[in-house]
Amino acid sequence: MPKFEIRVYVTPHADVADPEGRAIRAALGRFDDEALRGVEVSGVRAGKVFDLSIDADCAEAAGRAARAIADRVLANPNVEQFEWTIRGGYPKAHDTPDASDPAETRQS
Repeated sequence: MPKFEIRVYVTPHADVADPEGRAIRAALGRFDDEALRGVEVSGVRAGKVFDLSIDADCAEAAGRAARAIADRVLANPNVEQFEWTIRGGYPKAHDTPDASDPAETRQS
């Protein structure tokens, strides 16, 4: 059965307060680093990233599994949204995606 590598990105809905993002932005305002001189970070949204390895018959089945996992376990649909990228169809012995393989992105 082919292996699919799926990365799930979970972030707060745009209309939901993000205290972690606000705290990071405030800290950046106090950060004295040459790389940040002359720029202003106008916003930060904090989120989570999950990497899944799914053995499935096809990309559609792996995508359905990723959506169900994200919707039921990884994200709180009341306050968070998610999207995912999927790579794969590799034989099980091939655990690392090739950088030239295209990634497909899907959203909740």
